[in-house]
Amino acid sequence: MYIIDNDGLANSDKRFPTKLRNNRNGWKHDEISGWVSTDGEEMAGLLEECWLKFDDRENATEWIDDKGIKRKEKKGGLIDINIIKDDRYLTLLPEYYLRPYEPNYITLKDIDRELKDITKEIKNLL
Repeated sequence: MYIIDNDGLANSDKRFPTKLRNNRNGWKHDEISGWVSTDGEEMAGLLEECWLKFDDRENATEWIDDKGIKRKEKKGGLIDINIIKDDRYLTLLPEYYLRPYEPNYITLKDIDRELKDITKEIKNLL
C-alpha cells in the first residue's frame, strides 16, 4: 500500500480540484512522476523510490505537506492480506495500516464543562 499525500484533489468521493493544484492543473506535490536532473540523469519519483526500497515502515519518507512543512511519516509498505481479511470492515485505506493512531476521546464531564462555558459566554454576550 502507498499513501499519496496532497494530490490536489479533495479527499472525498467527489474528488474536486483544490488549491493544491499547480498552474497546469497537475499535482502540486507529484509523487508519481520521475524527473530529469540538471545533469540529464533520469531520477525516480517518490513512489518508485519507495517501491524500490520496498517498504518505509522502519525509516519513514520525508515530504512537504500542503502547508509547505517538511514531514516524515510512513507512506508505503507491505500489508499482509490476512490482516485485511481479519478486519471486520475489510478496510483498504493505507492510512489505517501505515499511520495508525489512537483517537483522543473526551469524557462526558468534559463535554458538560464545555457546554457550561459556552452557555456562560452566550449569556455574557446577550
